[in-house]
Amino acid sequence: MLTILAILGLAASLLMGLGDQLLYYHPAGFDMSKSVDDIYRIMPTVSDRRLRIGSILGPLTALLFVIAQYHTVLLIRHDRLWLGYLIWILLSIGISVGGCFHAMFGLIGFIGREQQSESLDALRKFMDFFRKFFYPFIALGFSLWGLCILLVRTQLPPWGLLFTPLVILFFTPLLSRIPRGRFQALFCGSWTNLMQVPYYIFLLVFSLTH
Repeated sequence: MLTILAILGLAASLLMGLGDQLLYYHPAGFDMSKSVDDIYRIMPTVSDRRLRIGSILGPLTALLFVIAQYHTVLLIRHDRLWLGYLIWILLSIGISVGGCFHAMFGLIGFIGREQQSESLDALRKFMDFFRKFFYPFIALGFSLWGLCILLVRTQLPPWGLLFTPLVILFFTPLLSRIPRGRFQALFCGSWTNLMQVPYYIFLLVFSLTH
């Protein structure tokens, strides 16, 4: 079962990254110092099909993530089973709301074309509320899971912590050194989802070798 969950998690990471690219990929890349403003500027120029498909991938892949995250329950030590469920619930709430947040990006594209600044500002504030709501759940869930791995409260080796988003997140400042262009747009635009790929690959290898 762990192998299936790892594959689902890997697929969800890549599909959510694809959703990002559909919503705001641009071959010229964007300015990392003001990436949010650049992304909002790009989305009104994207086709309707890209906006719709990119948006719907948010909640659909969130469901895959929720299923995949059940591995925290499978891998936690039996005397800490309640903690595995707690981490799964925290991550599930964060990822579910995050999927809804992702879906709203399509609206930025549609409303931005109409040049309705007041409506656009209202939507951005509404999206900020969602961001502030789901980030703490994901941060707390990943932090607790990372601590469990480090303290050998799971079946995973302590060095497995190196593959988790909790550690890979620290490499984020290096993204600003990537020259603007197609690769930067592909890699940096989907960074928050791509940073989960190494972890699910590690989890897949672990499931196949143990």
